Amino acid sequence: MSLRGIGVDIGSIPRIAALVERYGERFIGRWFDASELAEGGSSLASQLASRFAAKEAVWKALRIDGGTSLPWRQIMITSEAPSGRLSVRLEGDLGSRAAALGIGPISVTATVYGDMVVAIALAEQADPQ
Repeated sequence: MSLRGIGVDIGSIPRIAALVERYGERFIGRWFDASELAEGGSSLASQLASRFAAKEAVWKALRIDGGTSLPWRQIMITSEAPSGRLSVRLEGDLGSRAAALGIGPISVTATVYGDMVVAIALAEQADPQ
């Protein structure tokens, strides 16, 4: 495997909280799948901001042209129990495109500092067979 790309994103927890307050389910449904919301532990705004930044970082690491609409709900960010480590799963057309391009494992991590979130993603390119 070799490195395909690195993605970094910085997000604001208060910004996400304001979007949730203003748009509610419309915002949440556009960006997140129910499986990404099923986990507790931190505040909803902190959890969503971490997932939001992680999705952005993954998208940047993939280096795939998104066309007119970016597939945010096709980038699934969930936590592995009991460690809380984030994991990435690509769904739908994006998952198919990534597989066709030989994109291998994707690693992502996010950390909260004050009211900010920083996420970093690494996408690997599978070696040709």
